[in-house]
Amino acid sequence: ALSGSGVAALAGALARGGLPRLKSLQLYHTHLDTVGVEAVAESGKRGLRALESLSLHGNSFATAGVDALADALRGGAFPQLKRLVLPGQ
Repeated sequence: ALSGSGVAALAGALARGGLPRLKSLQLYHTHLDTVGVEAVAESGKRGLRALESLSLHGNSFATAGVDALADALRGGAFPQLKRLVLPGQ
């Protein structure tokens, strides 16, 4: 399983332009924590411009992680996103 810190490292690489045409990112059941979700949200602001599907279900993160995603989306992150799956869905 990919740890929360591993997800944060992956998100950092994606934010720097790694995989610019990535359309689907499935991070379910990866022990993703709030810091990892915040990093994913940040990657959507600076990279992942083609991402259409983001799945984060099966993880446990605080409301702050959801808030970070919402703020990022309102700010124009993930402009092509059509599907977002959060824990509990």
